[in-house]
Amino acid sequence: MKNRQKELKKNFRRMFWIQAFSNVRFISIVASLFYLHRGLLLSQIYYLAIFFAIGSFLFEVPSSYLADHWGRKKTIILGILLTIIYFSIFLFSQNFFWFVIAAIMYGAADACMTGTDEALVYDTEEELKNSKKTLGKLGKFQSSRRLFKIVSAIAGAYIAKDLFAWQFNLLISIDILALFIALLFAIKIIEPRHKMDVEKQEAGVMIDAINLFKKDKMLFKVMLNRELIFFSFFILWTFYQKFFVDLGVSVLSIGVLWGIGHLITATGLWFTEKVKGNVEEKINHLNLYYLLVVFLYLLFIFFHFNPILLFIMFILMSMISDLRYPFFSEFFNKKFHSYNRATTISLSNILHSLLEVPILLLAGLLIDKSMIYPFYLSLFIAMMVVIFLKIPYNKTSK
Repeated sequence: MKNRQKELKKNFRRMFWIQAFSNVRFISIVASLFYLHRGLLLSQIYYLAIFFAIGSFLFEVPSSYLADHWGRKKTIILGILLTIIYFSIFLFSQNFFWFVIAAIMYGAADACMTGTDEALVYDTEEELKNSKKTLGKLGKFQSSRRLFKIVSAIAGAYIAKDLFAWQFNLLISIDILALFIALLFAIKIIEPRHKMDVEKQEAGVMIDAINLFKKDKMLFKVMLNRELIFFSFFILWTFYQKFFVDLGVSVLSIGVLWGIGHLITATGLWFTEKVKGNVEEKINHLNLYYLLVVFLYLLFIFFHFNPILLFIMFILMSMISDLRYPFFSEFFNKKFHSYNRATTISLSNILHSLLEVPILLLAGLLIDKSMIYPFYLSLFIAMMVVIFLKIPYNKTSK
């Protein structure tokens, strides 16, 4: 028993490094430039994200049941293996068809990891009787995704500064190597105990979803809040390298500034629990800050501000968006029963996939007209969240 407790305590460290190595992402710093180099159009990059959503949606329910019945550990290992296949396809893909196959594969991998990873962290803390400290743990866990990006953004930009084919392939190969290291950590995970209500699980995840939404309408509102701000930024992130390179910002400058941004974001996430106030209040404030930055960003574009300043503002948008996630994780994890936490968190991911298709399809159509139009869409989405999806809270609660 003591040995199990000792090994369980290592779970968080293992999951931290799994996330860190799974998100090294050397290729991300030049992603849109890589796609364009392989012959894709900007609109097709958006369409690839739609196929990612399809893969994620189709595998979301199966992966949730795998996490609950087959085990968190095995589902995470499957997700890492699917991601390795995804990047391997990148090495030889020369047309839209193969990138579509890769995107669907990555969507399935994401479905395996998302929700399951936080469920494993949360259930581990509950078995160790540390459930009151989950916000701090989840904040530190989120910071792991930025750890190596501090270096990979700078190093990746330096390696691929000339945008040659062999440079892109080198970045992809490094990402694949990092995933194999993540796989080694995943193999060492100890499966924590989690309660299971067979009757409720047999009712089916979609029936559970309907019942949850009927019982707690606030749940749907909070999920929309989380996902829409993500898409507000994502539709700009999809083509930002092309946009700023055209403005005269060098690939190396993009990498250095992103590295600094990841460092600040990782530090903020690490100290999430130090921020005072209740979860809902923090989310509302961060949404408002995000809207303000998007508005100023669009305004400065029209006044032709210095491109470096514009890019710094773009990174600030990313930082604010990312700092929201531990608070959403805490909200969901505290609200749902542990028997199907991976399943209920996955409901949010299903909503994510359903929203992704129309939003990215619209963004793809807009960018074919002009690269400025997605900025209007981003601002509109952020305004809708701040105006209509503000989360009510009790000011006296913690």
